[in-house]
Amino acid sequence: MADVYLADDLLKHRKVAIKTLRLDFRDNPRAKKHFKYEQLAITKLHDSHVVQVFDIGKSEGIQYIVMEYVDGMNLKEYIKKNYPISNSRIVKIMRQILLAVREAHSHNIIHRDLKPQNILIDKKGHVKITDFGIAVVLSKYSMTQTNSIVGSIHYLSPEQAMGEMATKKSDIYSLGIILYELLTGDVPFHGDTAVSIALQHSHTPIPSPKGLNNKIPQSLENVVLKATAKQQECRYNSVHDMYNDVKSSLSAFRRHEKKVINSLDKNSDYDEEDDATKVLNLDDIGIKSNDTQHAGEKKSHDNNRRKKLIFIYGSLICFIAIIECFIFFFFFSRVNVPNVNNLTKNHAEKLIKRKHLFVSKIEYKRDSSVEYNHVIKTNPGNGKSIFNNSGVKLIVSSGPKTISVKNYVGENIIFAKKELKQMGFKVKIFYDYNSDIGINKIVKQSINPNTPVADFNKTMVFIVAKKSSSMM
Repeated sequence: MADVYLADDLLKHRKVAIKTLRLDFRDNPRAKKHFKYEQLAITKLHDSHVVQVFDIGKSEGIQYIVMEYVDGMNLKEYIKKNYPISNSRIVKIMRQILLAVREAHSHNIIHRDLKPQNILIDKKGHVKITDFGIAVVLSKYSMTQTNSIVGSIHYLSPEQAMGEMATKKSDIYSLGIILYELLTGDVPFHGDTAVSIALQHSHTPIPSPKGLNNKIPQSLENVVLKATAKQQECRYNSVHDMYNDVKSSLSAFRRHEKKVINSLDKNSDYDEEDDATKVLNLDDIGIKSNDTQHAGEKKSHDNNRRKKLIFIYGSLICFIAIIECFIFFFFFSRVNVPNVNNLTKNHAEKLIKRKHLFVSKIEYKRDSSVEYNHVIKTNPGNGKSIFNNSGVKLIVSSGPKTISVKNYVGENIIFAKKELKQMGFKVKIFYDYNSDIGINKIVKQSINPNTPVADFNKTMVFIVAKKSSSMM
């Protein structure tokens, strides 16, 4: 939703990044709100691992943020370029990320969109977090509100995927997924649609990182498993706790650590032993031999319960699909800007409105090739793909450029002709053999002095004094 420009700070002699809303989002209330949230959030944070803000403001109706320029790459690119990454390097990167998020959480700011693309690494290996565009500031009022499904789906916590309120532990879940990707080189879940990935985050246990790479220490895998627990109660209580766990993960005393099993999550885990056929003693499970009928009733009850769960999950899938379609249609569906060049302003506005777009601004400009009050061009240009309900700027002709000429009567034709040709005029000459004004002097001109002349109609006709042939 934003464009970022590299610029020079002429006062401080440094490179800076200037972030502004994209042209097609500048009249979108939702995008403007997110940009305002980012301005609010990022100015509260003062940590070496959060991109520094130098200035915020608004110029000619355009909101902007002037930020520190990080010369490097994002973490997604870094993983792709450097995987496999050493465990010590992974710990160093994660510690810096966790310090930045800890700073945000200390100000009750939840990032809500933590992902490798929003984490920058400079050429010296220094890590900085950016893009607080959908961050939320917790207050005594915010707990009564419900967040829409926001954030990048591959790093989204189960509660966010279900449309519930994001908490600090939602950020902890995303941090666990980032650590998983650092360790394995990939995200844990893939799917054809956002809904299928969201459901995996909600119900499918995180694959074992050690199962993909047995060189990963159990202590680091345990950090992933604890941070990405489905139930928030099983995750770290704070980013500070997660930081301490990551910091000590390669210590000798944790070398023989056992695998973490989340008590509230293990019911959702698939276990081959549980699925195998077992011989059970009826007395051991509290059923006497003559109570077979009651056992059948219990099995029937379990079947009914299973059917209810299937119905609930099916309904949930449908609900999320509807929400996704709703969000996609109203905010993310795209249309092509219609070709309205050379049409009247009113006609152009109607065509743009039919495409579910609106005219955000009209700018008038002199143009000799386009009629008055007709469209010269649009911004974005015709055929460009932009989001539904976005604004389109019209550049409209205010008529041709004009120019005025002086009074040349009495002047020498040679000098007048030279001057007018430099101005782009065509000069035609007719001679008057009876005038006594003086040879080669201009007797009359076709364009009156100080009269505006259209840029496309620059032809001057002169009547010039000349001796008759009988006088020569």
